[in-house]
Amino acid sequence: MTTSTAKVALAIERPLHARLCAIAKRQNLSVEDYCQRAVADAIERDAPLLMTVGERLNALDQIDALRRRIFGEQAVQLDSAEIIREGRAIRDDQIDRAVRGDWQDDL
Repeated sequence: MTTSTAKVALAIERPLHARLCAIAKRQNLSVEDYCQRAVADAIERDAPLLMTVGERLNALDQIDALRRRIFGEQAVQLDSAEIIREGRAIRDDQIDRAVRGDWQDDL
């Protein structure tokens, strides 16, 4: 399958061009391939900026449906930092017990 392409002319400052060439070479890529990857990554990252209000609301509905599937109707009372702290405390306790030799898989 042949993909049609469009040419883009880009004027960049010489120091940036030198860095671009060096990084592309280090990654065994042509400058063109490196730029195509960089642009594709930037577009993927910035894609939410193109979403309509309806698409954003739909995405939020999907996130809420996933939350309900995971947690049911139970509201999460703790903030995420507290949940992470609790998980780390459990893990640290398991590691301590394993080091002492009295590990018991209780997950």
